[in-house]
Parts: sequence; C-alpha cells; structure tokens
Amino acid sequence: MDLAFLCGLFPEHLEQEIIGQSIGRIDFAANNLQWSLVKGLDFHNKKSIKLLNSLYIGAFPNGYKKLNVRTERFSHSAGALDLNIGFCNIIGLKIISRFYSTFYYVNLWAKISSEEKKVLLIYAIHTPFLLTAVLVKKINPNIKLCLIVPDLPQYMSDKNSFIHRILKYLDSIIIRLAIKKIDSFVLLSDFMVEKIDIRLRPWEKIEGIFDNTFISPSSIIEYSNVRKIMYSGNLDISQGILDLLSAFSKIKNNNYRLWFTGHGNALKYIKEASEKDFRISYFENLTKSELQKKQSEVTLLINPLKPIIPKVRYFFPSKTMEYLASGKATLMYKLPSIPLEYYDYLYFFDGETIDDMKDKIVEICEKPSNELDSFGANAKSFILNFKTPIAQTQKLYNMLIKL
Repeated sequence: MDLAFLCGLFPEHLEQEIIGQSIGRIDFAANNLQWSLVKGLDFHNKKSIKLLNSLYIGAFPNGYKKLNVRTERFSHSAGALDLNIGFCNIIGLKIISRFYSTFYYVNLWAKISSEEKKVLLIYAIHTPFLLTAVLVKKINPNIKLCLIVPDLPQYMSDKNSFIHRILKYLDSIIIRLAIKKIDSFVLLSDFMVEKIDIRLRPWEKIEGIFDNTFISPSSIIEYSNVRKIMYSGNLDISQGILDLLSAFSKIKNNNYRLWFTGHGNALKYIKEASEKDFRISYFENLTKSELQKKQSEVTLLINPLKPIIPKVRYFFPSKTMEYLASGKATLMYKLPSIPLEYYDYLYFFDGETIDDMKDKIVEICEKPSNELDSFGANAKSFILNFKTPIAQTQKLYNMLIKL
C-alpha cells in the first residue's frame, strides 16, 4: 500500500527547537499519538509510510517565536522519504499559507503513479488538511482518504468573541462539506459518531496508544509512611485541578504529598497552595524520563476531571494509558469515553463532592502496599500487551486494506 500521512508531529531533529521556540503549552500528547500511529503502520505495511508533515505549533507572535517554518526533507526511518512542509506562521496568514503549502506537496505525491493502492491519512479535523485532502482526491479520485479524529473542533477553543464565533461558524461549514468526501475514520470515542456525519462509511475506534519503546522504570518500593499523589498533564481549571487542591487540603495527615507537573491556567493556584502547604509541590518542564521516574515513586496517580463536562464524552484522556503503564494505582472518575475493558485496572471516585474525592484518595492510599503493587502491575501488563502501536493499529490497517 502506498500510504502517506498528512500530519503535524515533531520530527526528532526539530523537537528541541520546537520546544525552545514555543510560547505556552506544547501538545506532546498529540505528538506522541502521531508517532505511535507511524510506528504501528510502518510495521503492518512492511515499509515506511510517507510523512507529509506540517507542524502543529502556535502562531507568531503569541504562540511561537518564529515567523516562518522552513520546508525540509527528513527520514523517520531507514529509506523513508519524508517532508516537513514549511509555511508562514504569522497569526491570520498561517491558515492560508498552511493550506497552499500542504496542497502543493501532497498533490505532488498524489500524481506519482503507483500500482499499489494510494491511501492518505489525515490527522485531526484541521481545515487546511481537510481541504488539501478533498482537492487531491478530486484530482485523483482513486486515492482513499482516512481521517483520524483525536478532538472535535467545537471543544478545542474557549475563545468566545464575536469575530471568533463568526469564523468558527464558517469553518464548521467547510469542515462539514469536506467530511462528506472522507472514505473512512478513526475515532477516539464511540460517542464521536453523534457529532460526525459518518453514516455507513467504515470507522474504527482507537482510544489511544501507548508507545512501549518508553516503558516506565520499575516501581520504587516506598518503605516510609509517606503517601505521594501525582497529577501530570493539562493544568487548566476545567480539568478539576481546584477540586483536587481543595480535597487535598482536607487531608490533615502530614505524611501525604501532592505533586503536579504540566501547564495551564490553574498553575497560579497550585503555586499559591504550595507556598501555604509544604506537602504540595510543582515540577516544571519534566522530560519524559524524569516524569516516568517521578511516577514510579508515587502511591497514587490521579485525574480529577469530572464526567459532567460535556466534552469528556468525546475524548479519551491520554494520561490514562500513561498512568496505567507506570505500574501505579490510578484514580479517576468513570468517564463515558473509558472503554469497559479498562474498568478492572482503575479505581473510581464514588461521588463528585470534595469530601468524596478526599475520602477516596485516603481509602486507596491506606491500602496495603502489596495490594496496590499487584493492582498496578496488572494494569501495566494490560497496557503493554494490548495497547501498543502494533496492537492498536492492526484494526486500522485492516480497515485501510478493505477500502
């Protein structure tokens, strides 16, 4: 299969530059998912897929320090002929430049004759990518399109100005028309079919992928009475961070610790709380290995995101796999998007009040250490056996073969 991937991942040789030039949050979860898809599809396709990459980064000047992104070739594996597609990164001009540049290079790939079936994977409901894919298919109707949907556009921005609402409305019309031309889909939640007009077209659910190249270190056995609880990831207020701080403040035992890492608008509240309570700590800009080491030291990993928020129905929290793969106990709410097969490997809150949260944290942290170790080990085994790139992309590849 002549398989190309229109994506926005971070090429390894550019990752440190991207981190250094970015202002604010960097979407490492999206980057990790895209690389995991590449790894799995490379295996099943028996040869490297072609990456037609246009970086998912913030716009200049508020989200990124550089005006322009250069076009350059790279290889993600031996023999791969990949392209990082450049564009003008100035806010307002970015979306137009991105479309013209991606269309130009994707069309070059589409025009290359091949005896194999040509399939274009598109990562995310992103208007320049969708328009590119639809126009390329119009030029070469034999190309099959598969759209990977990690998020729904209506839940991706909190901006609510009049101009933004108008632009978002126009964007939604373009997206709705473009999606009609897509041949197949990958969704992160079964409930996404409520928002996307898929009809009878084939689709597969891949709620997430854990890249087992980076397996968490063995859990550190804690012989002291200190109970460490950790949250990592999006530190926005909408994620339930303030509830977690309030619940922890009700735990009066000085042998408890609460650790945070990540970025978001709740960070100032975390720092204020840490100044008042020595038990609360914030770790800034941890590398992947540093994060895994911290996770290996804790008693409990926690996600306070509540199911009452509408958008949680339509996405699977990527940190769930990361938490489970650490081999540590994980506590969260029973979100609609969590598949039933995960239930045996997670602890769930019994209620949604602050006291309910506090009581469940204490209940789990006071369990015998051998019970928690066994529970965490089973969860880690589940992820490493069934949620790896090769395992999760098998159903995607089978669907693409049948197109």
